[in-house]
Amino acid sequence: MPANCHATLKRKRSSQLSSPPPKPCRLRPEIAVEIKCHKEERQLPKESKLTDSEEYAAWSGRGRSPFKFPVTAVCDDIKHNARLAEYFFREIARYRSELDEFNAAKGKELEAIKQRAAKMPKRPNNMIANAPDLRPALSSRARSLSPDKYLSKLASCVPPVFKHTSHELGNKLPQQIKDLVLLLTRGLEDSCIPSRYKDAVLHSEFDVPVHAFGDIPCRPKESTELLCKTAKSIREQAQICEAECRDENAWSMNVVRPVMEWESIGQSHAVAEPGFSRTEYIQTQTINTSYLPRIDGVPIESKKADFALSFSPQHPDVKSHYTALQVPGSEPSTLSQLNDVCTRKLALYLAAEVKKFGGNEMEAEAQLFTWLAAGVTKSRKLLKKAKFASSDTLPLLGWTIVGHRWELYMALGKGIEEASEINIFGPFRTCAVDTRTYFSVFKLLRINERIKLWAREQYWPWFCEAVLDPLKGLPKTPEEMDEDEEDDE
Repeated sequence: MPANCHATLKRKRSSQLSSPPPKPCRLRPEIAVEIKCHKEERQLPKESKLTDSEEYAAWSGRGRSPFKFPVTAVCDDIKHNARLAEYFFREIARYRSELDEFNAAKGKELEAIKQRAAKMPKRPNNMIANAPDLRPALSSRARSLSPDKYLSKLASCVPPVFKHTSHELGNKLPQQIKDLVLLLTRGLEDSCIPSRYKDAVLHSEFDVPVHAFGDIPCRPKESTELLCKTAKSIREQAQICEAECRDENAWSMNVVRPVMEWESIGQSHAVAEPGFSRTEYIQTQTINTSYLPRIDGVPIESKKADFALSFSPQHPDVKSHYTALQVPGSEPSTLSQLNDVCTRKLALYLAAEVKKFGGNEMEAEAQLFTWLAAGVTKSRKLLKKAKFASSDTLPLLGWTIVGHRWELYMALGKGIEEASEINIFGPFRTCAVDTRTYFSVFKLLRINERIKLWAREQYWPWFCEAVLDPLKGLPKTPEEMDEDEEDDE
């Protein structure tokens, strides 16, 4: 430090020590308050000009004394609270409008439910039974029943579904069932194997009867060659699936599908023309819950089948009837029990459920019986809409296929009332075939030919007269729209 600075400090100290102490004086109140303020607070001069935010910060104790510029800070706080209140009331109004819209939509939905409930059949003097059923269908995630319990539960549903074996009823079978079984099995083994294929069959099978070999005069030569080729391929693929323990999909694609796609007698396979029947792969297609049997108003657990036979919309005769159902500006009535947008427009008359070799036969029956019961219920609704007076109807058919074994069932409703029982007949011993031998494969293909021929010559004319012709130009009823909308959701 310079010498002159030390001299200056010494003079100041000596003057302070020599001067007398200051006299005590009374401080003004405002000065006393300022002295008591926190040491960290800095006093700003009165002439400084601050913004509103700085004034508010100073007033709130973060930078200034609360006794400096209080009016401006309070005004700023009032403005801020006013803006918050405005935003708050605006949000309340928006939430209230959204709540009103939600309540209006729920009110319309509840009104629609009440209207549908009013159409349901009432039981007098029973308030619980007359209440609308708002319970949802069983979830697919719910635990499934075992096949035997499921089959026994079908008998307790509305409509009840009963199984009858052919040996139980004997000659008491309905006439429609007896006529169809005789049509499919009469002379089944006669000339079912072409003569030119006799040596190849006898080389591997010694127990084929002699009358099984022969030629059918009405069958074209190209069809005979294709028949032999198809039978050989089916038998070989069935043996491969069994030996390699293939799954259900392999049996479906390699064995079952060629049988289902085999055309009827007299169809020229040399010319590519659309068949009257078409094979539909429906393994992923669900049944509309409106047609499922119910217990206490709740649909039973839905099942699926693997294949179905429909009347092909590519065939000119079939296409003309399907087109006649269309109504300008409205959707035509659906013809099947399935939810698929394409398959529900087709008339189905046969289904097949496939299981791998060693699969559960009862499970296959449960799936097929559910499909057939839903099909009969859908047919009843169509017949009721078409005002069909007679109670004589034709059956729906179904195959259960477990490995090599094929068994045929027929479903027929007792009358056309929706709550009337549904009877499923089968399996029939005379229609039981398999894919183990050439002889049995040829019989299987002939049965399939006869089923398609019956569908074309008997079932389709009856279906056109009873359902399609009366429904020409008629739009969907409100009940049909509700059924389709419920399941689409």
